Amino acid sequence: MKAKTAMVWAVAAGMWGACVLGQEVSPGNAAAGAAKGIKPAEYPDVPVLPGGHLNPDGNTITLDFEAIAGEEYGIECTTNLLDAEWTDLCHWIAGTNGEAAVEVAVPSWDGSFFRIRCFADMGWDGEVLSANVFGVAKIAIPAGKKQAMSVPFNNPSNADGLFRFGETDIAKALPQGSVVYFWDEEKQTWNGGMKSSFGWDPAEANHVLAPGEGFCVLNGGNEEVDVIIAGEVPSDWQLSRPYLGNNDLSVMAEPYPVVRKFGDTELASQVWQGTSVLFWDANGQGWNSGQKGAKGWTAASSNHVLAVGEAFFIKTPWEGVWGASKPYSWP
Repeated sequence: MKAKTAMVWAVAAGMWGACVLGQEVSPGNAAAGAAKGIKPAEYPDVPVLPGGHLNPDGNTITLDFEAIAGEEYGIECTTNLLDAEWTDLCHWIAGTNGEAAVEVAVPSWDGSFFRIRCFADMGWDGEVLSANVFGVAKIAIPAGKKQAMSVPFNNPSNADGLFRFGETDIAKALPQGSVVYFWDEEKQTWNGGMKSSFGWDPAEANHVLAPGEGFCVLNGGNEEVDVIIAGEVPSDWQLSRPYLGNNDLSVMAEPYPVVRKFGDTELASQVWQGTSVLFWDANGQGWNSGQKGAKGWTAASSNHVLAVGEAFFIKTPWEGVWGASKPYSWP
């Protein structure tokens, strides 16, 4: 089931029947919520589940959605979208219509994904009517160090489903004096801007992050910063990212929030002999390169594991489009 991409960064009002670490607790109060998704045409009375946000304690996620009284809901989680081995956290029946919020634990910082399911009838084996997935990952950036990054999630708050850099938790978490760099393909160089006491300049804050687009950030503070990459897991069957030819550099990123080897991607297979790939070495603060020869990629390049939110470069003789296929069978 495909839904309009959406993401909510405020706790929904009227929290009831919440589940903390899989246990039901008494209702609580929360600030007003916001965005709504598009309801599936075949089930017009069942809401899309918009997303969630990381709580201040850093160990729990609040998932926001719009409930229908009497409908049955369940929450499950996984740390690997490719295996999709879901662990049930809790089930409950909505007591009232309207916005609601459910708090659950974060099982892994490498990549944690949460799915709220709405069932067609009572009983946990009922037909699933809605199953949007919210994902979150964390990357530590030491003081004075750079990191090549991407945001492989959808943003339900915007009609196009895309994040502007200033809307990301990355932009919000980086301290004053930090810098963001976006790749200028025409000039073959990084263009960037610094975060001042007034925040990011409009040029950087309003930069639209396309699917599969990478960028670079510099932690300009005196302490290590944990930046959060979060949003709704894409349900698109394919996401495309064009790349240049003529041996110009193109910045790329896996557009889906999965962990897999570079050699397993469609991009690695489709580019021509003579193509180079460059991966960022966060420890050495430089780029490590490998090339595709007559017998394929070097072992180090093929076996390089792309983390969730990792960006890299390719340099290839002929231009093309990376049509990345969704590597999981849902939602």
